[in-house]
Formats: sequence, C-alpha cells, structure tokens
Amino acid sequence: MIIKSPYVTEKVTGMIDSDNTLEFLVSMQSTKPEIKKALEELYDVE
Repeated sequence: MIIKSPYVTEKVTGMIDSDNTLEFLVSMQSTKPEIKKALEELYDVE
C-alpha cells in the first residue's frame, strides 16, 4: 500500500484552509510517480 493515511495536525489543518493543501503518510519505498498515480486513482483527479 502506497498511501497509508491522511496526516492531520494543527499545522496541516491551517494549510488545508489557507493553501488548499492535503498531506498524507506514504510508504518510504514509494517513488514520487507512484504516489502521484495512487492519489490520482484514489481521488479521481489529474
């Protein structure tokens, strides 16, 4: 599994509100292209 879970802290909550940004915990062995593909499939976005 590449995406483990959303990462939620007070700082991240502020980033969600101000920058429309989400953070996730991911597998250390995953590459950026693998993470991108997993997020695109999970959330149906490009």
